[in-house]
Amino acid sequence: MFGRNYYMRNSAMTAAWIVLMVIWGGLALYIRLIRPLILAKHPYKIEKVVSEGKDTYSVYLLPDGFERPAFKAGQVAWISRGNSPFVISRNPFSYSGSTEWDAIRFSIKKAGDFTNSISEWKPGERMYVDGPYGTFDLDDPRMQKGLVLLGGGIGIAPIMSILNTMADKGDKRPVYVFYGDLNEETVLFQDEFESLKSRLNMTLVQVLEKPRNPEACEYKGYITKELLLAKLPENYKELFYFMCGPLPMMDAMHKHLAAMGVPKSQIASEKYEMA
Repeated sequence: MFGRNYYMRNSAMTAAWIVLMVIWGGLALYIRLIRPLILAKHPYKIEKVVSEGKDTYSVYLLPDGFERPAFKAGQVAWISRGNSPFVISRNPFSYSGSTEWDAIRFSIKKAGDFTNSISEWKPGERMYVDGPYGTFDLDDPRMQKGLVLLGGGIGIAPIMSILNTMADKGDKRPVYVFYGDLNEETVLFQDEFESLKSRLNMTLVQVLEKPRNPEACEYKGYITKELLLAKLPENYKELFYFMCGPLPMMDAMHKHLAAMGVPKSQIASEKYEMA
């Protein structure tokens, strides 16, 4: 651009482009050099890898020689595996464990080059965690009258972090969980949900799109507006809604909530397609 002297004929334009190039260069330097150097001083090691269901695993990580940074339920981190944090790409995942546990947990479904090998990960292997990121906060005043958590498939992962954190902190505010999945084989965290029922003020509604045993399945198909209205209390517009799942599911939930008159300020969503 400087050589052609087309975009640089105006001094103000020249100054603007120089500032932009400095910003871009600084960001590249931070992301590719400074941030990996920071991560290199704070490696994690795999404590265990647990199968949660069809093609889905939870990996538990412990800090290797440093105090684990605090995170908040509903937040995300970028993780990488190997002996060096200097990698071309890191992968974003939601925390799925409680903020009160010693280990951090990520629940991951096999869906690509990085995730396809998770069943082969071994205890003691080194991992790097860049995070936490995200603004979800259970102490937010908008959430104090209760929560409605809408999860689809592996999008239930951040919801498990919210539920486990609330249980460990003795949080008894009402929480309504609507969890949709394909069938009985793909449903996740069944035992964990059973354990949480006695520790939380929780209403759980599980919907299977194509159940293998339709007669034994109470709710079939999809999470609908009618189902939401049937299960939520009269003050549902005052509750806070968090959703995570496939994009078609979240688009449908946004339409349902808009039709129900839920204010946009009371809705947060995490688009899981990035993972």
